[in-house]
Amino acid sequence: MLSLNPTADYLSEQLHNPIHYDAHFTLNTGQAGAWQIYKYQDVKQILEDNNVFHSNYILPNENIILSYGVNLMNNPEHARVRAVLDKAFLEVMKINLRQQITSQVDDLIRQVESGKTYDVVDVLSDRLPVYVISGLLGIPAPDYRQVSLWAKALVSDPSLIGGPMGFFKVQAEMTLFFEDLIRSKTEFPGNDIISALISEEVDGFKLSSRELIANCINLLIAGSETTSALLSIIVYYLAENPIAYAELRETPSMVPSFIAELLRYRTPVQSMYRVCGIDTVVSGKAIKKGDMIVAWIGSANNDPSVFPSPEKFDIHRQNLKEVLSFGGNGIHHCFGAPLAKLEASLFLNAILNRFKEIKLQVDKPSLNPTTVVYSLSSLPITFYK
Repeated sequence: MLSLNPTADYLSEQLHNPIHYDAHFTLNTGQAGAWQIYKYQDVKQILEDNNVFHSNYILPNENIILSYGVNLMNNPEHARVRAVLDKAFLEVMKINLRQQITSQVDDLIRQVESGKTYDVVDVLSDRLPVYVISGLLGIPAPDYRQVSLWAKALVSDPSLIGGPMGFFKVQAEMTLFFEDLIRSKTEFPGNDIISALISEEVDGFKLSSRELIANCINLLIAGSETTSALLSIIVYYLAENPIAYAELRETPSMVPSFIAELLRYRTPVQSMYRVCGIDTVVSGKAIKKGDMIVAWIGSANNDPSVFPSPEKFDIHRQNLKEVLSFGGNGIHHCFGAPLAKLEASLFLNAILNRFKEIKLQVDKPSLNPTTVVYSLSSLPITFYK
């Protein structure tokens, strides 16, 4: 599991054990054994060289709907599905999304009263991303809470949901939900991503029913859980660093640089999985075809050979474009990155505008038990106007 301040752990691994095989590491599917990769250049290579390091560590399986997701595909299948997803996503993003998110942020922030303590995770950071991505997908508002619970389950420690069988059970429940929703959208399409994906095609290709459901689930997870993690991390850091909070209030133009450095400093998606497609060598270690790999993005973003003094939060770093938080520059770069940054920016600016001070009410908040997403389970904060 991750620690609250993982930089020291990562620096130790980079120094003493930067690449090693862990026979006990277990994936949520029940597979055991994987290479652990910690250094920036190695992680970057693994994320971006899809010819050697494949994404389909779960082969297409009718019992695992997520196995049909674009993030588990290699080219040419990946290129075909990604083109359809990109086109549909961009079509829906043409709406006045900034105004829509601003309205949703304002509705949530207005409920926060000065001098009162709130669990930021519960009342703010969990809600906004679910509202945004669910609305974009076309999920009915009464179902927001349920889809949020499903998304959380799929990124949590498998032991909390009954192991691999629980992982498969959640997917089965989500499959039934999206099958019903897709039937409804087919008959009564709307201005949403699911409606667009049902009809969208590129060069004669359309998504299959399994691909459509799998990628709806992927979009839901990426648009809710990882963005929720980012929003709560923002508040946590600023509550612990009141000088930084005051500086941002005085100079809001620093917000984009602040978010970029926070994505490095406390990376929401801490790790990604790959499977080796051919026998190869990484930093002197022989990795065989079929071996599983865990690329530690959180560690790569704290590699002092690329980001000097990584334990220091510094919004003036000149190489923040090198941060790997959205998957690097390979074919699997997150196409939802602009949406996540927009939400984070509007969310942070709304808090800065409304409150002069925020105070953390616990010594150390707790993390959700997972090796995939750095996310807080609760964050009690008192807000002051």
